[in-house]
Amino acid sequence: MIIIRKIREKLIQIFKISSSNYSDIWKLPVGIILILLLTISPLLIGFLGSEIHEFFTGNTCHEGNCFWMVLPWFMFISIPAGLLLIIMFLIKSLKNIYSIRKMNKKKKLNN
Repeated sequence: MIIIRKIREKLIQIFKISSSNYSDIWKLPVGIILILLLTISPLLIGFLGSEIHEFFTGNTCHEGNCFWMVLPWFMFISIPAGLLLIIMFLIKSLKNIYSIRKMNKKKKLNN
């Protein structure tokens, strides 16, 4: 919890967001981490499945005799999709941060 609070405070300092508008700033690093996990999930699932297969059968697992080692090939699909998702997520996040900063400037001018 302390790490999340420090990350949030650092992001607030970087983007110069006022304290009233920082409730959603934690979504930026969490979103990026989730998209990256989704992108490499075929690799993680394939290696985990092959380790379980090797544990129960005692045979080495490779693409010729085991379904689990075929799954990492799906990264040819998941990596471009993940890159596209990260680009869209960053554009949307930066647009939101810009609009929040713009609102803060208007509030300062009105006060």
